[in-house]
Amino acid sequence: MPGMEVRMPAISFTSRSLKWRLVSGTLSVALIALLYAAWNSNFFRIAAPQVSGNVRNSADEIGAALAASGEPSFMLEPADLERRLRLNFPEIVSARIQVTFPNSLTVQVAERTPVIAWQQGNAFTWIDDNGVAFRPQGSLDNLIAVSAREAPPRGLPFPGDPLAPIPFLTTSMVQAIMELAPDLPPGATMVYDPKYGLGWADARGWQVFFGIDNSDLTTKLRVYQALVTSLTAKGVTPALISVQYANAPYYRMSQ
Repeated sequence: MPGMEVRMPAISFTSRSLKWRLVSGTLSVALIALLYAAWNSNFFRIAAPQVSGNVRNSADEIGAALAASGEPSFMLEPADLERRLRLNFPEIVSARIQVTFPNSLTVQVAERTPVIAWQQGNAFTWIDDNGVAFRPQGSLDNLIAVSAREAPPRGLPFPGDPLAPIPFLTTSMVQAIMELAPDLPPGATMVYDPKYGLGWADARGWQVFFGIDNSDLTTKLRVYQALVTSLTAKGVTPALISVQYANAPYYRMSQ
């Protein structure tokens, strides 16, 4: 009717809001209880990693470095485990780690193959064909032994692999060692000298050096053999022969 004021009934949201708060609180408590139960349940805990691809590193050593046994599987990140493993084992070149529900951890590794046994003072290390150094494990045949008088030039970091260690030797130096090894006289040990590079002590009474890389190495060996033939014919026994530069070889007599 004209002039009559119509009022709508007030709607209260208090009871509905209270119900949602109760539901939310109940779900939160249930979630906390579920997480607590999962955290304390052995059903989700890693027993021991299943390791494959390892040759010299035992599964127990790898498992100890990962420190994942007894941890809940849902708390483990494969990328973190790979980082932990490779930082502990420079001899592992790659690692593929999978965490599978509810409690399985598989680790597939690829290990570096040593080619050089490097001795410097009283310390020994193995070196692979990329120049990476790592701890010796047992004994291996056919490693090229190098006795170093000082530390060598370091190699460059591997691009795209931040977990790879900085090489102990340059790649060219590794190649030089491997290419010189077949010409090493029987019973002689390869030597590294910071001034002259790689070489050895010849049983005929001299030391010979070829520098620190494999550039012109075939030519250097030919020059060395020609120089030795010439000196022997003259009855000359030098103390040192340097073929560090193929176009400028020289020899030095003892003083």
